[in-house]
Amino acid sequence: MSKKAKVSTKRGEVSTTGAPSEASLLAEAHTLGPQFQRATVAMIDVLEDARELLLARGDVPDLIARGYRVDDTMFERVKLIREMLAPDASEPAAPTEEASEMAEAAREMRTRLVSIHDRLGRIGRAAGVDEEVFVINTRKSSTLVSSMAAMISKLRAVQAELPDQKQVEALIAEATSLIATEEASRSTAQVRVQKGREKVLKVQQLKRLLVDQMRHLSTQGLAAYPDDLVRELSYELKRLTKRSVKATNEGPPAPANPEEVPA
Repeated sequence: MSKKAKVSTKRGEVSTTGAPSEASLLAEAHTLGPQFQRATVAMIDVLEDARELLLARGDVPDLIARGYRVDDTMFERVKLIREMLAPDASEPAAPTEEASEMAEAAREMRTRLVSIHDRLGRIGRAAGVDEEVFVINTRKSSTLVSSMAAMISKLRAVQAELPDQKQVEALIAEATSLIATEEASRSTAQVRVQKGREKVLKVQQLKRLLVDQMRHLSTQGLAAYPDDLVRELSYELKRLTKRSVKATNEGPPAPANPEEVPA
């Protein structure tokens, strides 16, 4: 058995203690936290360079024998992370039919709440109720819902003064139901957004691990086989290298995220 390569955890080098698994890689990615240097190279380019790099996996025994800091675990990491990231290689999907239906339902809810407000306002004015009771904010859905809830609370205090009690009670009940439904929908949407952010972060963390491991293997392989044009195709990481050269020559583009830096 060859001894395991010991590699530091500086950027571009990765620890290789034990056989990797999806669980161990996710745990390692999680340790990066939210503040780390994003690999801004396109995912599809990373995955394609990783595919080509894996063609050189058979060099491991020779590299170990010659003292290079490489072992098969590193290639296994590239393979596993590539497989984990492959579903995220395509562009974001267009809005789903479900999302469109939810947006339409929200529009209908807002329209109906405003209609209920107007009807209750007319009844209130007929009874001489203070106009202040019926003030709402329609600037956006969240303020409409919260201000309608506040209006209903105020209206309950003077409800006995109003005419058409059955109609008033029916309108209040409908508004209360709409408000509860919207609040539940908003809570669900917030959970969905949070999960989406967590997934994006996980993908970025895994991509960072993959790029660092690939760069380390590339450095070792290019040093070991300087005159082998076939092996160079696997080790050169031409897409990542092209991205880095462009960033060096032209300066990095303005990042969408303050932590983002070129790969």
